[in-house]
Amino acid sequence: MIRYIPVKSIARCYIRVDTCTAGCCCASVPFDSKSLVLVTDDGKQKKLWLDNRTVLDSIIEELKLKNNNIAVGYVQKTVQNNGHPSMA
Repeated sequence: MIRYIPVKSIARCYIRVDTCTAGCCCASVPFDSKSLVLVTDDGKQKKLWLDNRTVLDSIIEELKLKNNNIAVGYVQKTVQNNGHPSMA
């Protein structure tokens, strides 16, 4: 478990959006779950669950100010009702 990550050891970070569908009876509703994933120089990953996109974007901007070598990206995955992810 990673409890502390020095900013200079973060190699890349990205916002991950998991789109899931929840259903009951005769209807299903899609919903998004957002997280910030930090990847260190040695390949360790830490996922921070935050549903506020504005907060996620501001964290990334702050990280880039402190370490301009961080690669930044975005990943979106779709999870069907059966729980098996598929790339969107």
